[in-house]
Amino acid sequence: AGLSGRRLLAFGVGATSIVTFINSLRTGLVDAFKFQNEMVRLGQTSGDTSDQVGKLQSRVTSLAVGLGVSSKELAVSATTLRQAGQSIKEVSENLRAVALADLAPNFRDQKQVVEGLIAANAQFKKSNEDSVATLGSLNAVAGQFAVEASDLVTVIQRAGGAFAAAGGNVKELAALFTSVRATTRESAETISSSLRTIFSSLQSNETVDALRDLRINLRYTT
Repeated sequence: AGLSGRRLLAFGVGATSIVTFINSLRTGLVDAFKFQNEMVRLGQTSGDTSDQVGKLQSRVTSLAVGLGVSSKELAVSATTLRQAGQSIKEVSENLRAVALADLAPNFRDQKQVVEGLIAANAQFKKSNEDSVATLGSLNAVAGQFAVEASDLVTVIQRAGGAFAAAGGNVKELAALFTSVRATTRESAETISSSLRTIFSSLQSNETVDALRDLRINLRYTT
């Protein structure tokens, strides 16, 4: 009975190892298939040449291997960035920032990272060289204060344009939102809508003139 038990245990351990290997192999093949399909989809939707898509695919593979992130998710992010109007070169440059932010603890997933990057670049006219710093600042704020990275993405999307037109930058907006959030505990949507309304109103000529009568100048000339 003891010998049979030991043999059964040995067979069980061996079978478990084989099943685990097969499942890992299956998962890897599925992800590889999805990755290839996403790259084909990118070429079809963007109209880029096979050579351009091939270079981007090499970039995705290099980042996935070097940083240990999912190549399938990077391929989806590349498609999203391309559909947002970025060129193949811009997508390739921004993918490194996306991959690094994906390793950060305060972003939920790559989709959230990409949405935040697209919103920040569009609202505050950021260049690709600023992408790593922009995402890094959002991650730092989310890590140090009682605010989620998704909330910061929401406020950039909804109030970023009005705040940028008033002369602010993305770090100042994140700081302002975090302060209001910590004080009021209102939702990100409510705070974002309120900030957009406030900064839009502050830019109107009627508001500027009314505040000037109170000796408050919102506009300065040099």
